[in-house]
Amino acid sequence: MSTPSISVVVPTYQRASLVGEAISSVLRQTCADFELLVVDDGSTDETAAVVTGFHDDRLRLVSLQHQGRSRARNEGVARARGDLVVFLDSDDQATPAWLEELRNAARDPTVAVVCCGAHVVEEGLDDASVILPRPLGPVYSNRVGLFRAGTCAIRREVFAAVGGYDGSLAFSENSELAIRLVAHCDSHERSFATVNKPLVRIRKRRGPGTHVELQERLDAIELILERHGDRYRRASVASYANHEAIAAIYAYRLGLRGRAIRHFAAAAAANPRRPVHWGRLSLALVSPLARRFWRGSTLAPATELSR
Repeated sequence: MSTPSISVVVPTYQRASLVGEAISSVLRQTCADFELLVVDDGSTDETAAVVTGFHDDRLRLVSLQHQGRSRARNEGVARARGDLVVFLDSDDQATPAWLEELRNAARDPTVAVVCCGAHVVEEGLDDASVILPRPLGPVYSNRVGLFRAGTCAIRREVFAAVGGYDGSLAFSENSELAIRLVAHCDSHERSFATVNKPLVRIRKRRGPGTHVELQERLDAIELILERHGDRYRRASVASYANHEAIAAIYAYRLGLRGRAIRHFAAAAAANPRRPVHWGRLSLALVSPLARRFWRGSTLAPATELSR
């Protein structure tokens, strides 16, 4: 079996101080057969100058008007030539064996997706935790994987077949793409492979810290529920109800009380035997108390949406 070639897509926006480290980490790979496309998503800082300061034939700069990282990733893939595509955020870094390990795991042509682990550094902290591919649960057909930028390589033709990233999403775009990838692999008898090693270093951002970030999370979970709700209900009623409840809490924290009540009601209807859903719905109907209760709550997203 031949070893596939690989394309690395790095979307970046206003990260002149960080993108150079990401580029350097890719150019230090132990294998040489790759291309690196840095997609500058309309930066107005010195990002382009940092990128063009590298002199390596494997590196290409793609300059766009600002349109968001999901569309930037899709544009990078549209210009890629590799058999495999892998994404790296511009504030993250790859270990030297990253591409070699992913590529070797994809030698079997039936493999559509390869997932590896990562070192995760929480914003403001120095210590890193390790996350590895794990069973993703029934919504993902119990596949073993990990879907964060940097932790998965995807066959380029499979990425195209599922339509790439949803360009409207600014949060949970990897999880939403993963659902479509799993469905495609199920119907086409394609497999996942894993490398149980941390091969990238990912910065974990705190959030949601702003109104905009909170709105992005609500928009994402509502889109996923609308598009994939039937799959969630068939796979796990509990998971579906939990996602409705999370959407409700996001909505309440944004001051969207009517929207929150609708989501709490949907959660209770989906999983009526779980008292907590009825309790939340009852609390939401008592507006002043609910506002005080959820304003400062630390929301723990469902596993799928935390990636």
